[in-house]
Parts: sequence; C-alpha cells; structure tokens
Amino acid sequence: MNALFLALEEQGYVVSWPKKDGERLTVNVEGESVALSMQEVIDSEPYVLTPAEEKHSWRAPKWDYTLSGRLRLSIDNPPHSSDRLRATWADGRVQIVENCIGDFIVGLKVAAAAIKKNRLEREAWDRRWEEERKKKEEQQRRAEEHKRRAEFVTGLIEKWEQAKRVRTFVTALTEAASQMELSDDKKCDIQQVLEWSEKYADLLDPLTDLPESIDEFVHPELKYPWLKR
Repeated sequence: MNALFLALEEQGYVVSWPKKDGERLTVNVEGESVALSMQEVIDSEPYVLTPAEEKHSWRAPKWDYTLSGRLRLSIDNPPHSSDRLRATWADGRVQIVENCIGDFIVGLKVAAAAIKKNRLEREAWDRRWEEERKKKEEQQRRAEEHKRRAEFVTGLIEKWEQAKRVRTFVTALTEAASQMELSDDKKCDIQQVLEWSEKYADLLDPLTDLPESIDEFVHPELKYPWLKR
C-alpha cells in the first residue's frame, strides 16, 4: 500500500482516507473519486462434518474459510455499465500484487474515465427527466387553468341568463298586476316583490359591475392567495 500511495502521489492523485464507518478509501483521479481497497483473499472449501455433527448436519456450516496469504487490489466502484472494465489485481501463481501497481494505476485512470462518462450520462438523463417533469407540470397547469376559466365563464353566463329570467319575470309581473283590480295594500305588496326582484337581478347580473366580475378570471390570486407563484 505504501508503494501504491507513493506511485499515486507521483501521478498527482490525492488519496482520501475514510473518516466514518462505512466510508471507503478513495483517490481523486482526474476529478473523479475512485474507491479502492487491498484485501487478503479468503479461500473456501466444503465443510467436512465430524461424526458428532453428522447427526445434526443442519447445524453445521457449509464452508470452511481460511486466509490464503494472497493479496488483492480492487477498484470498488466501477460503473455497472462497464462490464469489461478490469477491477481486480491479485497474487497468483506467477504475478504478485507489488508488480501490478503500474497496471493498477492505469486501471484507476480507465475507471475514472468510465465513472466520468457514467456521471455525465446520468446528469444528462436527470436533466432530461427534470425538463420532462416541468413540461408535464406546465401542461397540467395550463389544462387546469383552461378548466378554471371555462367554468368561470360558464358561471358568468348562467348568472347572466338567470338575471335575464328574473327581469323577464319582473316585466311579466308588472303587466299582470296592471291588468288586475287590486287594493292599494296588494299593489304595495307587489311593488315590494318587484323592487326586490330588480335588485336581485342586478346582484346576479355580472354585467352590472363588469370590472369586478372579470377580476377573478384575470387575477384568481386576488381571491385565492395560495395561487400566487
């Protein structure tokens, strides 16, 4: 590891030691953080049951693990999309890890390039996803605003038509009352109905106070403050 760190330092790469549990040893290679480790290879063999264990074989382990004395250098965070990227260099029958340091550093450069490519692709995908999300939100906002305005105008029309009906009723009631022989008290009662109905028609009619009627259409946030952006 000391030889590796010296070689990395000569290349100008900065090693970052883990500061918390669960963090990995990393080296900054051309702006990308590459995780690396050195471990002793562990060999495994099928566990041989003792005579006593044969009666309760389900309690016994399946494997025997032994330390091999062989070391392995690993790149621990290669992108999943880089299947052909070499990530391990280990002691073997001929080679030893100490002689693989140069190749390992080259592997770190290749891994850094793959990590960068993967990061850029992911960032581009994130941007496209965010743009698509904003586009859908804008489409939904426009659809909701269209629906709100359509309902608002429909409501104005309904109130206007209702006001017209009330005024038509006032005219008909006036004509009907003029053709009847009524006492002064009855005429007074009818007049109260007419006056109230005329005021009611004005209250319903959105054209009576047009600026106020259309304020909500153009500026819904004035009536519903939560719509302010």
